[in-house]
Amino acid sequence: LTADLSNQDELLWSRDWKPKEIPPRVTEGAPVGQQYGLGAKWCDFKREHICGKGSPCVSTTRQDANKHFPVGPPYIMHRNDWAKLAPSWVEFVPKVYEEYPYLLAEMYAYSMAAAHNNLRHVKLDHMMLSLPGAGGEGWPFIDPIPTEKICQRGMPQTWWDGPLPVFLHFCQNYRVGEWMFPKRKIPRDIMHNCDRPLLEVPPQNITGLRHRLMPPKKRNDPPREESINAKVAKLSAFALCTGVEIVNHAARESRALTCKGQPELKPLRMNLKNFP
Repeated sequence: LTADLSNQDELLWSRDWKPKEIPPRVTEGAPVGQQYGLGAKWCDFKREHICGKGSPCVSTTRQDANKHFPVGPPYIMHRNDWAKLAPSWVEFVPKVYEEYPYLLAEMYAYSMAAAHNNLRHVKLDHMMLSLPGAGGEGWPFIDPIPTEKICQRGMPQTWWDGPLPVFLHFCQNYRVGEWMFPKRKIPRDIMHNCDRPLLEVPPQNITGLRHRLMPPKKRNDPPREESINAKVAKLSAFALCTGVEIVNHAARESRALTCKGQPELKPLRMNLKNFP
C-alpha cells in the first residue's frame, strides 16, 4: 500500500476515470480510496439535516457522488485531511443511521463526510478483493496468474512477480470442492492458543474442481453440491488459499512469542465436517 501512484501499470481504475486524471501521488486535498458498490444512494438521504445547510455535501451531484465518493478501505489520505474528515464522519454516522439503520450506514456517512470537506477521492479498483470476479475490484491482477500456480505455498508476493491487489476484504465465504474459508468459522483463539491446530493448506490442484459444497437448507440434511465454472474455481481458490496462508502466517508470528519449542499439530481442514 503506497501513496505513490506514478506507475499506472500497477493500478486499476473504473471507466469513469481517465489516466490523466490519476495524480502521481497522494497529496493534501487529493485522497484515494478503493471502490465499493455503494453508488450514490446517500444523495437520497436528508442531506441538509445530516451535513448542515450550505454544506458541499448537500449540493453534490449524483455524477460526482458516483465518481468520487463510493469508496472504502483501504483509504490513503494526508494527515491534515484526516483531521478534517474524521470529526465529520463521527458526527454524521448516528444521523445517517437514524435514516438508514442498516449495514453500510457508516460507509455512507464516510462518503458524506468526504463530500462535506471537499475531499474528492480518486477511486481505484486494484486495492481490494472481495467477491470473486466482481467488477470494481482487483481480480484483473489475478487473471494472468497461471491456474496451476494459484495455490502455491506461501504468500502470493513470494511466488508471483506481477502486480497484486493490496488486501482481501474478507466478507465472503470462499468455497471450492469441500474446502471453505468462512470468516465466522476461523477459531477465535488461533493466534495465541499453542494447542490449536493451524489451518490445512488446500492442494495445488484444487482449481481443477468444478463444484463446491454448501450448507444444507435443513438440519441433518447432507451438504448441497453446486456447480462452478473454471473461472469461479480459480478466483475462489486464490482467495481461499491466500486466506489460509494469511491466517497461518499471522498465527505463527504471534505464537513465536509464547509457544517457543512447541511443535505444530496436524493442521485442521476447513470444511463442513469440521466446521458445520
